[in-house]
Amino acid sequence: MIDKSDFPENIYFENLKMLVDNMITYENHTRLTDGMKEYQGKYPTAKLIDRMASLLNINCSKNQRQLGTAGKRMKEGEALSPAVAADCIYDYVRTSRFITGLVNAIRDMKKRYPKEKIRILDAGCGPWALLSVAAATQFTPEEVRFSLIDIHPESIECGSSIIKNLGIGEYFDKLICGNAVNMDLKEHFIEKPHIVVSEVMNAGLFEEPQFAVTRNLAPQVSDAGLFLPEQVTLEMGAIPTDVMELIFSPSKIRVGVDQKEYQKDRIPLGEIFSLTRNSIRNCLKNSIEAEILLPEKKPGESKVYKLFLDTRVKIYRAIEIDHNESIITNSILWDTKSNSRGKLPPKKVKIAFRPGETL
Repeated sequence: MIDKSDFPENIYFENLKMLVDNMITYENHTRLTDGMKEYQGKYPTAKLIDRMASLLNINCSKNQRQLGTAGKRMKEGEALSPAVAADCIYDYVRTSRFITGLVNAIRDMKKRYPKEKIRILDAGCGPWALLSVAAATQFTPEEVRFSLIDIHPESIECGSSIIKNLGIGEYFDKLICGNAVNMDLKEHFIEKPHIVVSEVMNAGLFEEPQFAVTRNLAPQVSDAGLFLPEQVTLEMGAIPTDVMELIFSPSKIRVGVDQKEYQKDRIPLGEIFSLTRNSIRNCLKNSIEAEILLPEKKPGESKVYKLFLDTRVKIYRAIEIDHNESIITNSILWDTKSNSRGKLPPKKVKIAFRPGETL
């Protein structure tokens, strides 16, 4: 744990900027050239993010251990408690790539609108307002203006204290305690944002309200604006039960699984849904429904298979999270009546569930 004395009061922002600079350099450059090599232990940006977490924690009005642990359950999904939301920073791949994707998107939007101050809305910001605070280090107050939304008053209070203690109040406009699932931005005098970023999701779009937040806020972005992540893709696949028992515990993929072995044995069965700014406009139902054609069993084949659901997240352009790189893209075992006996019959399986529901 880093003590506050490690950072003289006037250089908190500079230290945060240095950490974010190094993280973005890795994601935009180093990872794309050297990053395909397997790494041992923690993700390469983990030390930077650990230090970032300590810096944010000591500038927050509440220590991380003091944050509330009660989430808020809604029909659209659960809004994680402030304590759990803060802890998400330690999902290193997710943190590193969402911050990088947001910064890249702002830079591109600045090129498109060089005379405008870029407006960013962070929906479900959490107690540390992590994405916005980190992104702010890469710009001047004349270039960007962030607004924050969170359903927990404690998160808005904590985010406000971090902004104050870092001396970055000029970067921020509105800090609103409210529900991004049904909020009308005009009622809060928020001008149409150039970019909305919202990471309120879990694997398979289960449990958290990413689907509902996207459906509500995507139409409120400026016409040429962006909603991040740009795309969340759900795909079905099949895997032999003997391999499944080694990598799934009990329903989601184990941490540290040998991805080469997993990829070798999995059978892709196709995409069942793609969540984007455009697709959500045509989504009239509150459910995801699809039919998957299962592969025919080969003569003499004795393997027994199970279905699984994969998630891929395209945050912005080349910045993506592939399946099983993060908690939010973990593979999920899928139990269906047609698959209850294990062997895959040569017929279709209907997939239907409501985004945000609990597994």
